[in-house]
Amino acid sequence: MGRRPSLGTEAPTKRAMKEEVKMMYLERAEKFRKNAEFNFENGDYDIAMFHIEQACQLMINKGEAVGLEGILRKDAQPEEPFR
Repeated sequence: MGRRPSLGTEAPTKRAMKEEVKMMYLERAEKFRKNAEFNFENGDYDIAMFHIEQACQLMINKGEAVGLEGILRKDAQPEEPFR
């Protein structure tokens, strides 16, 4: 299973817990990316797309919730407007 934040004799600080949660999401996203690569190489394109979507969701949605920066700029504008 996944790692859980460690609970020692002292309660972890909010910042330390946030960092552990952030790393947990990034590790899970990387696992989904690796699964997507494996599935793609084996011709399972639909499952590969599912796994890559999950990796992106973790990095964007969950990462944003715990303060990951640099993954998605909110002020970014598309080079050409959608039509």
